[in-house]
Amino acid sequence: MTPEDENRIVVCRLVVPLPSDYPTYHRAIPASHPDLHFDIMSRMVSGKEVMEDIHVSGTPFPEGLEKEFRRAKGVRSADVLQRSPHAATYRITMEMTPGTKIYTGLSIPLRYPISIDGGVAHMLIVATNQKVRDFYESFLKVAPRTTIVAIRQSVVEGAESLLTPRQQELFKLAMDSGYWDTPRRVTLTQLAELKNVAKSTLAESLAQVEKKLLYEVRDQHMLAPLL
Repeated sequence: MTPEDENRIVVCRLVVPLPSDYPTYHRAIPASHPDLHFDIMSRMVSGKEVMEDIHVSGTPFPEGLEKEFRRAKGVRSADVLQRSPHAATYRITMEMTPGTKIYTGLSIPLRYPISIDGGVAHMLIVATNQKVRDFYESFLKVAPRTTIVAIRQSVVEGAESLLTPRQQELFKLAMDSGYWDTPRRVTLTQLAELKNVAKSTLAESLAQVEKKLLYEVRDQHMLAPLL
C-alpha cells in the first residue's frame, strides 16, 4: 500500500462479537437478552471513567433492567433517563472499557449509535487506512473475532470525489486536530480560529461534509473486506 493509500480516509463498519469474558456489560447483558436491541447513543470519557447513554428496546421488555446494569462488572451507577412500555434509555457510568482505550489512544472518532445485539457490537468509524488497520490489530487482542468491512475501493474514491477540494481540506484538518476524538482535542471555536472563519460557518461546513460521507455509506449495499 502506497503512502497515499495509507493516508486515504475511509468509512468502515466494524463488527465485534464480544467474547464471553469481555470485562464490561456490553457482552453479558445483551447476550442474556437476545430479544432486546441495545444502542449506545453517546459516550463521554473523563479520566479513567466512561459515561454512556444507552437506549434499549424490544418485547417483552424486562422490569428492572437498570438493576442488572448496576450489578455488572465495572459499572458504578445506572440511572433511568426515559422509559416506555417497550423501551428505556439509561445513563451508565463505569470504569474505562478496553475498546474505549483503543479508539481514544488512536484518536479515532466513532459514529453513534453503536448497536449491540446478542453480544455482537456494530460500529462505524471514519479514519485513514493506516489507523483502521491499527485499530483492527489492537481490537483483535480483546475481541479475537473482530471483523472490519469497508466500502469497496471504487466507492471510497467516489466518496472523496463527493467533497470539494475545500471540504477535503477541512475534513482532514478536523480529523488531524482531533475534532471527532472522544473527548475532543479541539473545540469548534478553536477550529474556527485555525481556519480563520466564523464559528457558525464552520459548523455548517462540517455538517455538510458529514452528511455527504455518511449518506454515501448509507446508500452502499455491497461492502468488501478491508483487511
